[in-house]
Amino acid sequence: MTSRASKTGLLLLASLVVAGCSSSADADPSPEVEPVPVGTNKPDTGTSPESDETPEVSETGDVEGTLGEPVGLAGGEEEAIFTMTVNSIEHAQTCPSRIDPTDVTNEHGSFLVVDVTAEMSENYAEFLDEGEEPFLTTAPDAFYLTDLNGVIQADVITISSYECFSIEEQVAPFINPGETAEGLIALDTSLDHGYLVYNPWGVDGSGWRWEF
Repeated sequence: MTSRASKTGLLLLASLVVAGCSSSADADPSPEVEPVPVGTNKPDTGTSPESDETPEVSETGDVEGTLGEPVGLAGGEEEAIFTMTVNSIEHAQTCPSRIDPTDVTNEHGSFLVVDVTAEMSENYAEFLDEGEEPFLTTAPDAFYLTDLNGVIQADVITISSYECFSIEEQVAPFINPGETAEGLIALDTSLDHGYLVYNPWGVDGSGWRWEF
């Protein structure tokens, strides 16, 4: 997994996702990167990231996502370089085991089963600093859960959740330039309602969140 310290270039891109909502008059975002608006289609389906819409940002600094609609990072003009779409979020008491013929039972109250699709452009590496690794993690540990007040729930990745779903059903743990990664993740939770947060950089306020 990529170290947090090596993600400087990517963190710059992530911060620019929320730059349109900044109250600082001195902000000087790079002209080569524009935010992908939240709640719109990807640029290549007819919505430009240069529109007047700006992302809605949570009190924690994360961009607010909408189920079924991609959010993420864009290059110059209308070019998306990475998007993450959370297609659905559902609670389940059990999940299919990839090891045994019997289903797996959760440890904390229920499994939160998330269906995701991630896409990375072929030229993603062009937006990184020299030496940066051109991939992102899409594994379960890039996601976490909070309650409706933003308090993080610990230990959502358990032995039981790790066993959920076959390799073919799971989302690939990493995405590389030119690839699409889609599939399921399972998190073990006691929360009935809260937020799913995707933050591959591991720095507060640089991710996206979806309410469930």
